[in-house]
Amino acid sequence: MRPVTAIVIVLAGAFSALVLPWWLALILTLGALGWAGRKPKGARPGAGAEGRTSDQDKKQYRAACQPLTAAELARFERSYLVWMRYTNAAGIESTRRVAVAGATNDYAYGHCLEAGDQRQFRWDRMAELVELQTGEILTPGAPETLGRIEDVRRGPIFAALRPLRPALNVLAYVARRDGAMRKPERAIIVAFAQQDSAACAALAAEVLDAEIKKLPPIEVGEMRYHLKALADRPEAWRADLCALCVRLAQSDKVLHDAERNTLADIHRRLGVEVPKGFVGNRKSSEQLSQ
Repeated sequence: MRPVTAIVIVLAGAFSALVLPWWLALILTLGALGWAGRKPKGARPGAGAEGRTSDQDKKQYRAACQPLTAAELARFERSYLVWMRYTNAAGIESTRRVAVAGATNDYAYGHCLEAGDQRQFRWDRMAELVELQTGEILTPGAPETLGRIEDVRRGPIFAALRPLRPALNVLAYVARRDGAMRKPERAIIVAFAQQDSAACAALAAEVLDAEIKKLPPIEVGEMRYHLKALADRPEAWRADLCALCVRLAQSDKVLHDAERNTLADIHRRLGVEVPKGFVGNRKSSEQLSQ
């Protein structure tokens, strides 16, 4: 028993005995015991002081996950299948299998197999969350969990492209710097995706081209945000990406000042030496670096 637990119980009992009837004192003392024995918010049953989960706990969680039938797997092909220990608004705890169709920062929503209908579940009311098919323990509401849900919802092509999206967005930004991303430029980006990712290499070039064509135009601030995500990649990889950006910018054989400044900015932010001749007029360069 923790020291704070003993203090809470003693104080509650002493105060109650002095000023309250015996039956009310008993209720307060029992309430103090319940408070002292509760688990920290977000901690999994069986977890240690830091909320870590032991190997034995993982085995228990996997054993608790009841597999779905073949019909259920087919029905929920585009849903993320999970098992959870959940406490509802009335304080009632239950275990549920849920085909998660989507999620926000606060909720997951989908088909609850136990209830037989559509429900939504607050992340902060989940004591445990486990992927049904693998038994992997998930963190409710974490970016990684949200990303997995989105991958399954949007299908294998989206999942294959997700690790490459920062680089793809940078390349698409460079390709559009002169006003449009044309088919020859998309072909360069497709070749990069197929070379850099085994998952993308398994996809037809036409499929990747259609997906890259859908990439929305972005502003310079968002492009720089993607560059930050690439800053810890190996130096050789960053140098190759910069070289690819140069190739894209030069694909129409006319390199404008805006494109030169963009290329110089990308090189600097990725820690790659800027080639000579990539800085246009000084005014444009200063505007881009703000």
